[in-house]
Amino acid sequence: MRWLAPLTLIAAVGAVVLYLATRSGGNPGRDAFVNYAAARSSGHDHAAARATDDPKTASAQLEASRKGLDGASVKATVQDVR
Repeated sequence: MRWLAPLTLIAAVGAVVLYLATRSGGNPGRDAFVNYAAARSSGHDHAAARATDDPKTASAQLEASRKGLDGASVKATVQDVR
């Protein structure tokens, strides 16, 4: 059983290294915008609002916008973020 602790430590370190090596690193601004667009497109206005810098105001505005659509849907996509 003395081998269990070192083995667990090696597995944990390996998992962290694997995570760091394979994560996208990406563009945080683009990622936030993509999450916003996906939430808005799927009808989750509160989730879209949380992706903004003023969730309370955004939520109210997005709900008003949704009501103004009269049942139509929103399809938001992100082409480019600079």
